[in-house]
Amino acid sequence: MKVSVSAIGAFALLTPLVSGQTIMDIFNTYSHVGSGKSYTLANITDALKADPAALALVNQGGSTFFAPIDSSYIPAVGGLGAAATPNYLHAALSYHTLLSQLYNPGGSAQAYALLETALKAPISSQYVNLPNGGQKIVALKGQPTKLKYGQPSQAVILETIVASNGIVNVIDQFLLVPPAVSASASTFGATQFVKYLGQANMTSMVDGLSGVTVLVPQDNAFQAIASTLAGYSTQQLQTLLQSHIIKQTVFSTNIVGGAALTTFGGPSVSLSGTGGLTATGDNVTATVVNSDVTVAGGAMHVIDTQIEHLSRRRVLGVS
Repeated sequence: MKVSVSAIGAFALLTPLVSGQTIMDIFNTYSHVGSGKSYTLANITDALKADPAALALVNQGGSTFFAPIDSSYIPAVGGLGAAATPNYLHAALSYHTLLSQLYNPGGSAQAYALLETALKAPISSQYVNLPNGGQKIVALKGQPTKLKYGQPSQAVILETIVASNGIVNVIDQFLLVPPAVSASASTFGATQFVKYLGQANMTSMVDGLSGVTVLVPQDNAFQAIASTLAGYSTQQLQTLLQSHIIKQTVFSTNIVGGAALTTFGGPSVSLSGTGGLTATGDNVTATVVNSDVTVAGGAMHVIDTQIEHLSRRRVLGVS
């Protein structure tokens, strides 16, 4: 039984689910051409059936599953090549699942919603490094509602279907498992940040951090001070980069405006705003150009300039 978003309305999360079909019934119904839909869900259906542990998450009741249509699943998983191991696919299926949380964009009043998935350590510790809880997705309510999940593009919710044991949100992208910071920074074009991590011998350390937020400057921010950085010692470069790593996970949905956030480099920074997010360190304010990027160890925000202690800005010669 399909229920439209408009029909569900504001009471969707407050009333019992009345569909006679389970989540897997819905997947089976729409897994083949001729089901009456413009999409099919055959690949995600087969993947769940091949993974009893992931299937159990879906069947436990009260869950939400983000179901990628076949036209997105096939190129995404095929593009992973040898990386698409059974362990990776289990982690990905877990990342498509919200446990004990019914997310229906038609019934949510939140413009930004931080959603906790079933992808968590230690079961999937190869792919997620959080001190507690599951990996996150940020939902941006709108027409249509979109999902931020650690990639430059955002997944679009095409349709919401209420089942007897949960909710299915049909989406137009396969949700790749959020990678480590260095890989994510590369994906977002911050190649200079990745380069300087390597020069500072910090790549493995930063990729292994748990429960952090990394502020990643765009390439032009580093290029503007490249000649000065060329004279930096390894320790100076480490301090500079550590000043961009906050010792807690902060998404735009849980920002306390103006609150001092401690970095590994010593000076504190603050984050403010939601849609127009900024990061400030010692009277130096950067604009966040890509917010709420989920990474294996927490969150990443791409910023348009360096955030470092004012005394170091004088050393760098940056006004």
